[in-house]
Amino acid sequence: MRASLLSTNDLSVVVLTEPLVQRSGAAMVSMVRVLQERTADPCQKAQFASPEPLCRRRADAMVTKIFAVGGEDATGTTLSSVECFDPSTGQWSAVAAMSTARRSHGVAVVDGKMFAVGGYDGTSTTLSSVECFDPSTEEWSVVAPMGTARRDHGVA
Repeated sequence: MRASLLSTNDLSVVVLTEPLVQRSGAAMVSMVRVLQERTADPCQKAQFASPEPLCRRRADAMVTKIFAVGGEDATGTTLSSVECFDPSTGQWSAVAAMSTARRSHGVAVVDGKMFAVGGYDGTSTTLSSVECFDPSTEEWSVVAPMGTARRDHGVA
């Protein structure tokens, strides 16, 4: 967590008063926890002890495989295919393809499901469609489209 690089004053005066942080319950909890750890009595510091920062533990617990989702191949063909890399085996394998070929799209994971958002289909159409991959069923499903078609965008 980069909060450890900030002075206690900057963290409490600047970061905690930032509107984006104030609107995010998770961000506020994390920042308050950092402040509590810094100001805790030495006898109480053990309650904060951890081999890794809190944010790292949460992220690592969620990521067990890496997915290559759509994109463009060496010939310029837009892809609907999806490949999965399993670090425990060191192998890539194909998983179910999306229903729409897309490149220049965004991908995000929410509640263990992966969403492919918008993009370009390679035939002059910018997409508003969104697909959801459920790893428990290994299937894609179409979900509600965005209100605006877009490509080359970020998602989080």
